[in-house]
Amino acid sequence: LNIHLSLHSFISGSPSPILITARVGSSVVLPCEWRDALSPSPHIEWRTFSEIVFERLGEEHYEGEGYEGRVDVPEDKLKKGNCSLVLKEVKAEDAGVYESYLVKRTKIHPQTKRDFIQRVELSVEDSTKALQENPKPHNLSVEAPPDVQVFANKSVRDSRKLILTCLITGFYHKDVKMSLRKYGTSFPDHLITSSEIGPNDDGTYQLRKSVEISDDDPADYYCFVSHSSLTEPVIKKWDGRCIDCPNSLGAIVGGSVSGVVVVLCPVIFFVVMIIKKRLSCSRRCPNLSGII
Repeated sequence: LNIHLSLHSFISGSPSPILITARVGSSVVLPCEWRDALSPSPHIEWRTFSEIVFERLGEEHYEGEGYEGRVDVPEDKLKKGNCSLVLKEVKAEDAGVYESYLVKRTKIHPQTKRDFIQRVELSVEDSTKALQENPKPHNLSVEAPPDVQVFANKSVRDSRKLILTCLITGFYHKDVKMSLRKYGTSFPDHLITSSEIGPNDDGTYQLRKSVEISDDDPADYYCFVSHSSLTEPVIKKWDGRCIDCPNSLGAIVGGSVSGVVVVLCPVIFFVVMIIKKRLSCSRRCPNLSGII
């Protein structure tokens, strides 16, 4: 078998590649079909941009460096027009674009001619790496729904503003969508302050988004969350309370207690002074002790 090792230039303007995905360690078939009645025993070549991967002409074949024992175009299928490349024990470095060609050589044109057949783009997923980047949580099912919380704080930048926050936590996997909405309309991205999706200690995730609103706006605000674990989105309405504002429930209770203390202090002081005065008098005026 005559092996052509010259550097190959991919044909510009050729059809878009077929997209194939495989996992590390698995087997994959890169599809290819040819139709040429004049070539009952075709010479097929598979290659990447820089190297030949596999060639077959009848019983003879060539396996490229790094692909030894892992690639084949079965001869019996090739005779029926199936020139698909079988790639076994897929490696991460196998990812890339592959092209198949029908190699021809005639008496009139002694130089090798290649007719393009198919382009395939192979993506390789490393399941071990994916698990490390997206670890499965302990003592949890494959998917865990998010816990949704909506609350507001006083803005430190503007006393007339509130920071409305939606916090979702405890969800798994990471594929989640969340938006803050005024009535039914989402706030534009440039008004939203968002954290990155971060990990919790148990392997689940959390996400926080905030937006600044007016403290006297009577509108209804919602947190809208969709996740792969949910059969329908979660829509949670803000209850209208601010957790650290002067007119919040905690502040009112605290203020009331403080007011009571302020009012009672002078009264207590006056009573104590009267008692002390009477005790002092009882020591100096024994005849009045019965009156006290």
